[in-house]
Amino acid sequence: MTVTPTDLVEARDQLRLSQVGLARALGIAANTVNRWEAGTRSIPPYLPLAIYGLRHHRHEYHDSRSPYAEPCCPRCCDCGAGS
Repeated sequence: MTVTPTDLVEARDQLRLSQVGLARALGIAANTVNRWEAGTRSIPPYLPLAIYGLRHHRHEYHDSRSPYAEPCCPRCCDCGAGS
């Protein structure tokens, strides 16, 4: 599956992550995410799998002790973090 810059923005928005938050979750520099979304750097083939993992393990990023913690909406997943 090929991810376009638009696909990446939509996936990041669905995860409710900023570019910085996605970069932290992936262990990369924030400017890399910015370049992927701007189309100035090619999106690596591993990204769909990484996004899948983030979607299915989102609760780990709600833990305030996590370096990936970002505010979440009350019902973005069933982890109860927004409760």
